[in-house]
Amino acid sequence: MADDIVLPGTAAVVATDDIGSGRQVQLVKPAFGADGSATMVSGSNPLPVGPPAYQQWSGSVTGTGTLVGSFDVSGGYTAIIITVTGTFSGTTVLQGSFDGTNWTTVSLSAMGASTAGVASNGDFTQSSTPNGSNGYYVPVWFRYYQFVCTAYTSGTRTYQVALTAAPLHAMRVNVANSSLSVSSSATGTTTLSDAQANTPWSTVGSLGLGFNGATWSRQRLANIFKSVTATASGDTAVWTPTSGKRWQLLRFQLFATADAAQSSGGVITVTLRDVTTSTGLAIPVYVPATGGTALGGWSSGWIDVGPYGVRAAAINTNLNVNLSAALTAGAIGVVAAGTEE
Repeated sequence: MADDIVLPGTAAVVATDDIGSGRQVQLVKPAFGADGSATMVSGSNPLPVGPPAYQQWSGSVTGTGTLVGSFDVSGGYTAIIITVTGTFSGTTVLQGSFDGTNWTTVSLSAMGASTAGVASNGDFTQSSTPNGSNGYYVPVWFRYYQFVCTAYTSGTRTYQVALTAAPLHAMRVNVANSSLSVSSSATGTTTLSDAQANTPWSTVGSLGLGFNGATWSRQRLANIFKSVTATASGDTAVWTPTSGKRWQLLRFQLFATADAAQSSGGVITVTLRDVTTSTGLAIPVYVPATGGTALGGWSSGWIDVGPYGVRAAAINTNLNVNLSAALTAGAIGVVAAGTEE
């Protein structure tokens, strides 16, 4: 059977599609518009498709109890935005629920740089004017939410609560009762510290901290290089730091010239020392009595002592290389790389 049907007595044609076995399916074009109008969908008039409508509630608290009742966030919403105004002493919490009956406290994050008034469990606890200009947000995880005042002392606090389907760029991530600030306007001037205890994993990963068995510290990148040759028994300065600084050794290399010799062939121990205290970096090197008979030139290659390295015990002290015996010819060389802090 052919497509289309002619209405009896009118000669009007209804567009259809013949799907076989004598069955015709009417073809329908979608349209949209307000009551009493219809705009046909076309390339220049596409069918409007968008996020759910923006919704907003408000409520004030002057005592314990629910201040913004259960609101349903199903339907494609991605986040809840909260602004708070008023001077208040007490505790209010945002609670979430899957069924509208069983509630659990939900953590909140400050949208600006300030975290005033947000406890690790999401409680608002400040007694001064809250961070109303920046507000707070929480991604939508539950279907229902409500604000509840669990403790009240004095004052009035007003909440503006809005639902949005727009994507949000998180400014703060709460991890294990600690927070890591992430800001698109960061200047990179934040001063980091060493020997941190109980560092959250978010900080360890983002800042590249290393664990030394007791504490977490910053990793280093070598930007200072020092070299020296030594022939005398005892200490020879390799690295004299800038006044007020201390050296931080990250890697080093030892070498012996091909003509290196000593009065009696044997092992010379080459030790790197923090002034007169051994760093634990000691390497035995065989040096013959006659130069050129055994070594033919020797190098240890670069020896890496880790991303944190070996740090001087105090400022304004030398990194020394110590030879256990003097050379009669040739030299032992040291190249050191690290930072000054």
